[in-house]
Order: sequence, then structure tokens, then C-alpha cells
Amino acid sequence: MLEAIAAAAGLPAVGSESVERDETLAAQRALGRAVRLAWRTRTRRGFFLRAEDFFGFAKRIAQLRAEMLARVAEVEAEFADASASSSRASCRAASTSSTSPRRRSPHRASSPSWR
Repeated sequence: MLEAIAAAAGLPAVGSESVERDETLAAQRALGRAVRLAWRTRTRRGFFLRAEDFFGFAKRIAQLRAEMLARVAEVEAEFADASASSSRASCRAASTSSTSPRRRSPHRASSPSWR
């Protein structure tokens, strides 16, 4: 009955198909055409959500989340590899650019200069 009311009211469906095209709602559309709806004040807001549509929506969201997490893992691995090779290259460059190790001057104060 609720599906027939939704069809008669012309509510948009949240799901894979619209109320008008959903084959599983053929009987409800026929009943909706036979029902006379009356409102004191008609609102055009709202939508129709069946339990099956909700479960399909929740399943799709879970699938999208899994795909996104897999993609994040791929990107993190890609950047980890790039970061590791970049780090190795910068270490090699630092070791070849300096011929003598830098030493701290014995005349420098051990405490910060801002004190």
C-alpha cells in the first residue's frame, strides 16, 4: 500500500530505478492509479525509499569505500617508493658533496644565543 501511495503521489524513488520504470512496482503503480489522494496542504518535498533500495544503497556505499581504500593504499605505496628512492638519492648527494665532516666549533656557546 505504501508503494502504491508513493507511485500515486509521484514521489521520486531512491534506488536503482524510478517508480515509473521499476518492473517490481507494476502492481503498486496499478493500485496507485486506483487510489485517490487528498491533502490539506500538498508538499512537493520528499522521496520514496524501500528497504531493498536502502540495502542496495548501503551495499553500493560499502563497495565504493572498499574501492577508495584500495586506491589510497596504492597511492601510499607509490609515494612511499618514490619517497624512499628520493631519500636514498639525497643521502648519496649529501655524502658526495661534502668531503670533510662538519665539526662544531669549540668556541660556540652550548646554550642558545637568544638567552
